[in-house]
Amino acid sequence: MEKVNIKTLKDLNKLKIGETYEIEEWGLEPEIIEEKEAKLLIKRKQIEIPVSKAVYRKLKGKKVVFKVM
Repeated sequence: MEKVNIKTLKDLNKLKIGETYEIEEWGLEPEIIEEKEAKLLIKRKQIEIPVSKAVYRKLKGKKVVFKVM
């Protein structure tokens, strides 16, 4: 696994999609565009998150990350 330092958005954009990296140093501030609470519909083979069309347009094409709390 390659070790990388992410200090700028340019550093982040250089990473190859699908590769795994170990981040030694992170210099970017997280950006929260919008925070929503939603009920999850947990089914046998999928999880559904009901959202409005406006929220869907903001999420479409973005990576979904689960944060364990």
